[in-house]
Amino acid sequence: MLDRDPGNEKLALLRAHSLEVPGFIKEAEAAFESLRGGNDILSARADFWMRRKDMAKAGSLLEKISAGDPKNVDAATKLARIYDDRREFTEALHILGRTLKNFWTLRPGLPIKKRDFENARVYAQDAMAGSPKAVYRLHAAMILKALGKKKQALKHLEEAIENKSEGLDEKTLKSANRLKKEWSGS
Repeated sequence: MLDRDPGNEKLALLRAHSLEVPGFIKEAEAAFESLRGGNDILSARADFWMRRKDMAKAGSLLEKISAGDPKNVDAATKLARIYDDRREFTEALHILGRTLKNFWTLRPGLPIKKRDFENARVYAQDAMAGSPKAVYRLHAAMILKALGKKKQALKHLEEAIENKSEGLDEKTLKSANRLKKEWSGS
């Protein structure tokens, strides 16, 4: 048997996969269950249990990943799919919303930074299409400002601040108020 060290976990994962393919399911189950490691290993274990149609075990592993790394989009989408299959739609939307909020709160200008102006424009339009969520208004404001549409950006920033109860935490609200001062004066 392989000794447990980080260098051997990848080899142990390969072994577990190689047992699954020819149909040595019990051996594969034992091999996947014995794997230890970070989120990549937990994700591989969850994938195995999803292929085996054991959504309870897969969901438990994905919840561990999501709790430790709320920005992990892969784990969130898999977990949301499990909730959706169980017809737990509110929980599915919650997990996706939390993950996307964490992602976009940290990287609202990502399309701009990548000079992907078309996706930035689409994102801003979607955010402005009547979504009451303040966080989307804030993202739209940041994208519009980066696109040079200062007047529209300021309008959406003010709306985000006014509707702070719809998704802005205190830290984000302080940043939004700081931006409002900056943008109004520039």
